[in-house]
Amino acid sequence: MCLIVAPRKPDGHLVLTEDQLKQAFARNSDGWGFMWLETDEEGGAVIQRMRGLQLDDFLAAYEALKGERGLHLHLRTRTHGKTDVANCHPFPIGEDSYLMHNGVFRIDDIFSDRSDTWHYAALTSARLMEFGTTDPIFDNEDWQKSTAKFFGSSKGVFLR
Repeated sequence: MCLIVAPRKPDGHLVLTEDQLKQAFARNSDGWGFMWLETDEEGGAVIQRMRGLQLDDFLAAYEALKGERGLHLHLRTRTHGKTDVANCHPFPIGEDSYLMHNGVFRIDDIFSDRSDTWHYAALTSARLMEFGTTDPIFDNEDWQKSTAKFFGSSKGVFLR
């Protein structure tokens, strides 16, 4: 199963040792990804992401990003799709959010080379185009209930 490591507070910092990073990567070596918050010129939050496959790149990325607020880490264990950067989390949801997922979505794969989470993110983003915003994910009780049912016992992190 994939691994998500998050700071204790949404805008906090992720503090891990190199040994912890290497051990986690050894158990979940099918790709890695980070998402974090930066501040734009107007003082608002902007979400960034970085993804890859190699251990050396992963360690260098963490070293460069460890001071960023809201830094979240995902380490992938492949269940569906290819082992490539396109299947590494986080995935964009709409224009202002990202998703990391731990578990398996019971979803029909349209593209066999893509992961179940890739499919979920693509379908959710397409549905959200009808609203023109990601607000339903965060503000609509019916959307939250259906999302919870879809996730089942899986875990996920939305960052907006």
